[in-house]
Amino acid sequence: MTDNSREAVLSQISDSVKAISGLPDCKTVAKKMYCNLVRMVKLLSPLFDELRDGEEEELGSDVVMGLDSLRIALDSALKVLKSVHEGRIFYSSSLNEELWT
Repeated sequence: MTDNSREAVLSQISDSVKAISGLPDCKTVAKKMYCNLVRMVKLLSPLFDELRDGEEEELGSDVVMGLDSLRIALDSALKVLKSVHEGRIFYSSSLNEELWT
């Protein structure tokens, strides 16, 4: 993988983290799960910023592929959080709570 793909993935991760961090408070019944996920992403934010802004250290292709998988997961989390905030997804079982805690 090239430095360009590394930079692109890290930039996209940073954008996703900023988008998740900027979401408004949730007022639905899934508030606890919503807040937990946003909090966890915010806690990882400094790590992503350090990777993006750090020295141009060579990362292996497997690391970049892992970061790309993380980017996909963060994009999916952003979609879920937006849906929860808009009330399109409802909390309906204890199984869902176990998945989010």
